[in-house]
Amino acid sequence: MVAAGGRSAKLIRACEDDHSDLLWACRGGGGGNFGIATSYTFALHELSDVTFLVARWGNHDHLADLLRRWQRDALVADEKLTSALEIDAGAIELFALRHGAGRQQLLDELAPLLAIGEAELTFIKW
Repeated sequence: MVAAGGRSAKLIRACEDDHSDLLWACRGGGGGNFGIATSYTFALHELSDVTFLVARWGNHDHLADLLRRWQRDALVADEKLTSALEIDAGAIELFALRHGAGRQQLLDELAPLLAIGEAELTFIKW
């Protein structure tokens, strides 16, 4: 990363052992611009036995309840469960991905959230 400082700039390598706070920020923890990223190195890991769910609420009638529940449950969710809540002009969509669980286990984990209103569910398993 190139970090600007006044009239100068310096090249910084952010990794677990060097500038770890900058690495954290670049992973999305900082929410700002910390420099110009010139390259990234990724470690890829094979992932199998994954269940993916899209839950769609066709209106915003339950938005406040959904947001409260989603934020509350995220704090205690299994680390193998990832989710995102997307809100647009006409609908609310939950995207949930769970490693190492089938359809029923994912439904059980998301039951408090899915009990709010009536969501249309779509599953993908790979």
